Amino acid sequence: MSAVYLCDGGCGTMTDKLDSFETFGIAIERSYCDKCAESISKWSEHRDQIHENAAKQFAKELSALISAWRQSYPAGKLPDE
Repeated sequence: MSAVYLCDGGCGTMTDKLDSFETFGIAIERSYCDKCAESISKWSEHRDQIHENAAKQFAKELSALISAWRQSYPAGKLPDE
């Protein structure tokens, strides 16, 4: 009896060859049929963009925080400098 793999996208697509599905994930890998893989790919791009925007905002605000602190304490040293 051969194994049957079910698309993790919830569409119900099944295959007996896992290599016909596309795999996504780092900590927990999931396998998707072509149609669901396209959707997951777009979702991943959007998630990555949100993460990139948040990282840029964090760096900008941290830089402003450091600059403001240095104005108040010009001879001071921050932790991990």
